[in-house]
Amino acid sequence: MDLIDFQNRTVQLPEAAWEHIQERHPEIEVEDIALALLDPDVVQLDEFSKPKSNCSDELFFQKRISHRNKDRFLLVVVRVCDNGNFISSSYICRRLKKFKVIFSKET
Repeated sequence: MDLIDFQNRTVQLPEAAWEHIQERHPEIEVEDIALALLDPDVVQLDEFSKPKSNCSDELFFQKRISHRNKDRFLLVVVRVCDNGNFISSSYICRRLKKFKVIFSKET
């Protein structure tokens, strides 16, 4: 399945990655992932992702509110490569990572 991010790049959601997300994080829908890619609050560059075949990981965060009125984020991990962009995972997390911010709505 092909999705589009906020920079108008095509991002593929491979079947294996979607099956992993459904199995481990059933609360996440494809529409949630698509919206997080199109309208992220923050995008970070995972500085620990090694440049294997010129790939890097970008972390797309979209703020959510949990049922206990605490901030949570939907995180979509996108592997950006010379031969395309691929979602590797998506899950709910409590806070942003401490990586380099490459996009923020606040700035």
